[in-house]
Amino acid sequence: MVIEQTETTKLDCLSNSVGTLTAGVGDLTAKMGDLTAKVDDVIETVHFIVQFMQEKVATKYDLVSVATKDDLNSMATKDDLANMATKDDLGELRAEMHANFREVRVSLSRLDERSLPDDNVLATEIVKLQKRRKD
Repeated sequence: MVIEQTETTKLDCLSNSVGTLTAGVGDLTAKMGDLTAKVDDVIETVHFIVQFMQEKVATKYDLVSVATKDDLNSMATKDDLANMATKDDLGELRAEMHANFREVRVSLSRLDERSLPDDNVLATEIVKLQKRRKD
């Protein structure tokens, strides 16, 4: 009987230990549930922060994009640059202007040499001005 009591006592101790372990596991499970909820809260907070930063970056990108488009629109295009006068073009224009002035001078001198009819008043005035200029 002593052996049976010892076995029974051991079984009771084991049973109590299993009960204690079960209660400990239950406490750990509850704590894990609380910890999981806290982790979920942290993840949700991080998600909101990331979303806010993405919106902030997107807004800044949109502003920079609009400014860049405005800058590009105000710049000369390839066609504009092709149509702009180069130094050679300006030299050609200057030579053309001088040639035109020479032609005007020659025309005025020819008008000056001819006798003009009285009905051409403008030409007569030009000749008079030219003669005054020479005097």
